[in-house]
Amino acid sequence: RLIRSPEDLRARRPDCLILPGSKSTLADLQALRNNGLAEAVKHFAATGGTLVGICVGFQMLGEGVSDPLGLESACEQAPGLGLLPMATELGEEKTLTRSVVEHIPSGLSVSGYEIHHGQTRILDQEESSSLFSGSADVVGLANARGNVWGAYVHGLFDADGFRRYVLDGLRIAKGLAPKGAVQVSYNVEEGLDRLGKAMVEHLDWERIKRMLG
Repeated sequence: RLIRSPEDLRARRPDCLILPGSKSTLADLQALRNNGLAEAVKHFAATGGTLVGICVGFQMLGEGVSDPLGLESACEQAPGLGLLPMATELGEEKTLTRSVVEHIPSGLSVSGYEIHHGQTRILDQEESSSLFSGSADVVGLANARGNVWGAYVHGLFDADGFRRYVLDGLRIAKGLAPKGAVQVSYNVEEGLDRLGKAMVEHLDWERIKRMLG
């Protein structure tokens, strides 16, 4: 479900809160402050809630984001949520790459893609832990407690084993038994192939062509 206000967050506390990507990092950070969500999110994390940031959501978890070249706005710098000991600077060169990395805590392989302007540096190694190996850049980071973490990798939850690892962690935190091994694998390409075959088999294409023509 989508959280739009502090009331949404307080009314029904989620097991996991995800900060997604954005194309307006500094402006969206200010919007979170203006509507009170920034403080609500910080309180959620401080009281043990699992908070995950993806790409720009990851950047927002740090101490601050700077935009010296004005790539996204006239604002040169904005404080982050201060939940991870890191800082990000938006640069002219954009990272656009396919990433295959190893999730250090679980040893699982995760693949996805990175598309971001920001370069992130860690401010305090003792108060954080790197989440992924296999890249020279900062790809993901967690706080010392482990309940706040983020990554630059889009699509990391498409990895069946990793997704199950995260969900089982949430289940255990609720006192539920973990599900364990993945029974059914998720594959976008195979799903699209099945959909295409079903459409070819069951739709009247000649009629559709006449309707379009």
